[in-house]
Amino acid sequence: MRDGQPPSARSLLKARTPPWHKVAPIVIDAIFEALADTELFDCFVLSSMENNLVSRYEQLGHEDQNVSIIRAKISGILCQAGVQKIAALEKEVNNKRTDSARKTGFAATNLFEPAIAMSTDQIAGYIGMAAIYELLGVKARCQEYAKRGLLELQKTRQSAAGQAMRDSTVFPPDMLYQAERQLRDYLE
Repeated sequence: MRDGQPPSARSLLKARTPPWHKVAPIVIDAIFEALADTELFDCFVLSSMENNLVSRYEQLGHEDQNVSIIRAKISGILCQAGVQKIAALEKEVNNKRTDSARKTGFAATNLFEPAIAMSTDQIAGYIGMAAIYELLGVKARCQEYAKRGLLELQKTRQSAAGQAMRDSTVFPPDMLYQAERQLRDYLE
């Protein structure tokens, strides 16, 4: 701390201050590469700490030295945490707890937005954002994210990665179709 101010998110990561001290340098570099020039950097760092995700980042970067893959894995971790927030948001909306729903919705967007910034082809991020805005009754934003997700899905289908997914036995054969269907449902 300097002048009574708490350390910035950037300085926490750069200095590898706990809880970031066990995260591999290549993972820290991947985070900076994706988020350093965005307003999402601080929200990523704080959301990661609030949701106890940093320990999951510690598992990355030891075997895989590809920054794109590390970013995709971080994005997946963020989306998994975001899905849990959506479940809580749905309960709060159903129980008409408006203030609590707004806070949970905001917390969920703070997971999904950095997930998309980390890996723009992370379709789950767009589905998550569309779900949040649908639950909060913000139809225009819901549809905006659904359209963005459909565009990324189309790019994925046309890419070598999309072909590999279709040919893979690891991914469900209809995975891309299911994602498209979810996104299209938000446009109705």
